[in-house]
Amino acid sequence: MPKRIFRKYLPKPDRLREHKALSFLGEVLADPNLWHINRRSLAGAAFIGVFTALLPIPLQMGLAALLAVRFHCNLPLSVVLVWISNPVTYVPIFYFTYRIGAWMLGMPPHSGQGITVAWFVEQLVPLWLGSTLCAVVFGGLAYAGIPVTHRDTNSAVTFLTGHGVSGQVPEQHNWESIAKGSPVIVMYMAMKRLALIAERLIGAGRSPN
Repeated sequence: MPKRIFRKYLPKPDRLREHKALSFLGEVLADPNLWHINRRSLAGAAFIGVFTALLPIPLQMGLAALLAVRFHCNLPLSVVLVWISNPVTYVPIFYFTYRIGAWMLGMPPHSGQGITVAWFVEQLVPLWLGSTLCAVVFGGLAYAGIPVTHRDTNSAVTFLTGHGVSGQVPEQHNWESIAKGSPVIVMYMAMKRLALIAERLIGAGRSPN
């Protein structure tokens, strides 16, 4: 893990202590656990920052800071990643998450006619559904990405889809190659089939641990 890069580019403690958005934390910012640069602290911070950035709420930085304090994760990385969503990216990000939520709920695209306050309130459901799903998925990928970069842990990674167009685990996967390949496997769209995937990987020679 390139610790020197994180130390060089992450905001310094004194700078964050003076930030108005974090002043409500007061003496809590003196906790040394919030400034550690190690795999666990950075991985947790990556999840917190990306997860919070994809929630359609105000005061994202404050929420990220609270979560970093609660779970003893690196505070600077947590609040920096929140700025993935900013005045320039708000519209494309949350339109994308809205469309994901609308697709999951089977809601057709709106024609733009007859827009009312009630219609806007109704759209909060797909917006929150899509945003929460994307926050968990991309936050999880960010969490997994920190250990993957550590040269003492891993030199390769395998990305594995959990289901194909049919909704089933793809039969074309070479389970033996995957099981005996890279030490890190990143799975996406795999929650519903996780038990079956684990069974096939173990059956092909992957350690249960």
